[in-house]
Amino acid sequence: MIAAVACLGLVYAWWRIPHPPSMEQMHLDTKKRVFISGQVHDTRWRFANRLYLVARDVRVAGEHGPVLPGRLLVSVRHAESAPLLGQRFHGQVRLRSVHALKNPGCWDGEAYWGRKGIWFRTYIDDLSCLTFEPQKVDALQALRRELRHGIRSTLPPGKGRALTLALLLGERSELDNKLYEVLQRAGIVHSLALSGLHLGFMVFFGWVLARGVGWLWPNVYLVIARPKLAVILASPLVVFYMWIGGWTPSLLRAGIMFGSWGLLLLLNRTRILLDGLFLAVLVIVLWSPQEIFSLSLQFSVLAVAGIVLLVPPIQSRCAAWAGESVCKKLVVSTAMLMVVSWVASLAILPVQVWNFGTLTLHQYYNVVWIPLLGFVLLPLGFMGLMLSLVPGMEWLGSGALLAVNHVMNLWCHALGIAQEHGWLEMIQVVRPRWPTMLGFYAMGVLALVIWKQGLTSRRLGMAAWGAALCLLVLPAMVTESSLTTRSSRILVMDTGMSQAVYVELPGNQRVLVDGGGSWNRDFDMGKAVVTPVLTWGRPPRLDAVFLTHSDCDHLRGLFHPLATCSVGAMYWNGQFPRNPWDRQLLEDVFASKRMAVHQVRCGMRVDMGEGVEIEVLHPSRDAAAMSRNNGSLVLRFLIDGKGVLLIPGDIEARGIEEVLAKNDDLQADVLILPHHGSASSWSEALYDRVSPRLAVAAAGWNNRYGFPSSKVVASLIERGVPVLSTGMHGAIEVVWKGNQELDVRPMRPVPAPSFLKRNVIPGRCNGVSQE
Repeated sequence: MIAAVACLGLVYAWWRIPHPPSMEQMHLDTKKRVFISGQVHDTRWRFANRLYLVARDVRVAGEHGPVLPGRLLVSVRHAESAPLLGQRFHGQVRLRSVHALKNPGCWDGEAYWGRKGIWFRTYIDDLSCLTFEPQKVDALQALRRELRHGIRSTLPPGKGRALTLALLLGERSELDNKLYEVLQRAGIVHSLALSGLHLGFMVFFGWVLARGVGWLWPNVYLVIARPKLAVILASPLVVFYMWIGGWTPSLLRAGIMFGSWGLLLLLNRTRILLDGLFLAVLVIVLWSPQEIFSLSLQFSVLAVAGIVLLVPPIQSRCAAWAGESVCKKLVVSTAMLMVVSWVASLAILPVQVWNFGTLTLHQYYNVVWIPLLGFVLLPLGFMGLMLSLVPGMEWLGSGALLAVNHVMNLWCHALGIAQEHGWLEMIQVVRPRWPTMLGFYAMGVLALVIWKQGLTSRRLGMAAWGAALCLLVLPAMVTESSLTTRSSRILVMDTGMSQAVYVELPGNQRVLVDGGGSWNRDFDMGKAVVTPVLTWGRPPRLDAVFLTHSDCDHLRGLFHPLATCSVGAMYWNGQFPRNPWDRQLLEDVFASKRMAVHQVRCGMRVDMGEGVEIEVLHPSRDAAAMSRNNGSLVLRFLIDGKGVLLIPGDIEARGIEEVLAKNDDLQADVLILPHHGSASSWSEALYDRVSPRLAVAAAGWNNRYGFPSSKVVASLIERGVPVLSTGMHGAIEVVWKGNQELDVRPMRPVPAPSFLKRNVIPGRCNGVSQE
């Protein structure tokens, strides 16, 4: 029966989840501008006035042109207001297929958007790039836009206004990364996601109303019980908050949970909380099966389950201790806020750590923040919004909103002081693999069973505990011990139009060469990609970090791992970046003295032990006297005297000539193409001297530079050397086995080019067996 239901569920999910378009339908991904027309399906505010606009019924090249598969994501870099839902538009844009960074153990953007039926996206500077047709505004949309305008016109710009918009209207347009990080460090960032916490306050107000009605008309309880009356009175408040919050998915899910609990209560069911949770999940998954992958839903279900299972028994024991003492009851009430926060955090711990890689131990800020938010800021804010719409009462509404803004600013100021004094530190931890997560929850369930019911069989209990403990710790132990053998591994990360190479060497030596980086300062490549890759199933530790040169596409992704990981030593060419922002951050890294810093030159060798050496082949003179690219470090990794990897940074023709002239032996199994495979770094002499078995270009998908150059690729193919690109293949992993055969594992499965099938590489390359 269970198997039949599972199969039926899989078939239903396959039917409901959007399927990717065929390769023929993807031909619209070009660098040329095309004319499109469509209709606004949804809008979502992002930080710093960025806007996501999701369009449906999009046609290309006019009304009679082909229909774009699925929906179109329009990323607006700056917007003052959002268009109306259902509003039609047209304009000229560059269409791109959704092609996200693909790295092992990291968030999969392609799968995320694919589950929403979004296969194409485009970027525009502002909404003036599109022409929107006039549309009549319905009353509810007009009212919500008026409320938004009221907040923005009443409150001065700043952190207080940003938080007020986020907490009252669910709009994050004025938040920025710095403020978000502070809230994250304080353990209160969960309150920005309008969800069950906020609807819980609405339910509480419904309970207060039910008490008030009972006080005025006591006989009402003879007709309907107080809990049922509270559900009925809270329902309009819940719907109101869902509307004012913009019907976000998290609010809709929380509303379904409230509805499930309320329905079971009205039906006089027992075990309301747990059964209601299961009912809500069933409704959500039946309505939208892809929601099972939603991080917000996972957090909500795990947190609610933890609270339902653990908080009531703790609360009953605390209540028994408090008795009738008012002081003890006050202590218990305060303590229960911390208990609820810690239980919810514990329940979501593995999922949170996998997704974010960090932990904060500062949930105690919730003891102040949650009551302040629920009993002061939200009621006062809603009162201000409503009064601002009443003629003659605008002044009172403005005063209430200004009071909320003032409290928000004081709170942000207090958190800022805490951060300056180092009281908001976060811990970088190992990101668990799935067996570890399973072991964590298995141990939690066992502990709960033992606590509530005890163990009837000591032997069975010990076996269960042992199995759960093995699941919890064994994967990390196996992963950590895998490199104590003579095997080695490199991973050329997919960091877009930048370069980051991670190397694992015999003796469990871990080396990072460059960290990639983005021209956009708001996107931290180190936080989003590099550190998550380094800590997936492994501790946040690096034995050595090399910076080939200080261009932002090699440097910026290093700042986060240098700040959060334990680093043995850093090696660089001594050339500071020209950009003042990058230079200041790099100087701060050096000033922190968290690691030894060495400037290296041609002829130097870094002995890693276990027969592993890293040879510096370039520059032979001061890099500051050379061009930035030609001053790059050129590194050759040797194991037992044999070259396995050559990383030449961004050197170009002049630098390559110097490398060839100064060094006799350049042989290496894997060559990271210089300057991302640029034609300016093409050198047949280099390819001949290195004689690689594989060449890898760290280059972005469909990049405007055309990297890797067809000239470079053709020269290598002529020599029987396969060329893989991170833009096309995602992150590329190469493993040296004991018999020196190469096992090549690209993250993104794509059809193997014909030259791969001809090349002689013992092992696997892109799923093609090489004999």
